[in-house]
Amino acid sequence: MSSDEKRITDKYGITFNEIRRLSLNGRSEEEMLESVLVKETWFIRGRRQFEFLKERFGKKELIAWSCGCATGEEAYSIAMALEGATVWGTDVSKSAIEFARRGVYKKRALRELRKDEVLRFFVKEGAFYRVKNEIKERVYFMVSNLLSPPPFNFSFDLIMLRNVLMYFSGNARKKAVENVVSVLKTGGILLLGDTEFLLNLPGDLKPVKEGDVYYYIRVAHR
Repeated sequence: MSSDEKRITDKYGITFNEIRRLSLNGRSEEEMLESVLVKETWFIRGRRQFEFLKERFGKKELIAWSCGCATGEEAYSIAMALEGATVWGTDVSKSAIEFARRGVYKKRALRELRKDEVLRFFVKEGAFYRVKNEIKERVYFMVSNLLSPPPFNFSFDLIMLRNVLMYFSGNARKKAVENVVSVLKTGGILLLGDTEFLLNLPGDLKPVKEGDVYYYIRVAHR
């Protein structure tokens, strides 16, 4: 492994084989990173989890973090589901964050929404749909790497780390979880994807199953 390959593996958690497949020859680090990141997502992905959040939090004021938010659909979905939520979305991709900040989407991204939800949360502009300002004003985006210390001086009531860890190598996955949990409030909830589980739990995370939703709650250090 070259020094450049090792640096990028350590920085982004991309596997050695993925680095070899893409090759750095003639490509900038940013170009290589953009090519490996998966940005395909949609609004209210995993509806049962969002229904659970409504039941759990209602209209309570809270702070939420959408980790690896890609083009912003998940972060906006949290704000749509939870009227009292202020949401932060982060992603390592600069282009994805710029897209998320615009808040304008093709119809495909709305494919899981009911008609009343589309009317409530979007303004149709030609062939596109723009997130309404009352939702956008509660959602903030920034470029950030989950393998770096979280860029926040506050803690979260809810963190969604869904469909992200699968793209990290083993050590990077552990580091990302540690970083995320470090800014989760005691009593706060960590949600992974529907089929994702943490095999090596940090000592202050407790697994909970409520109905058909599996999540983790941060408990006080013993």
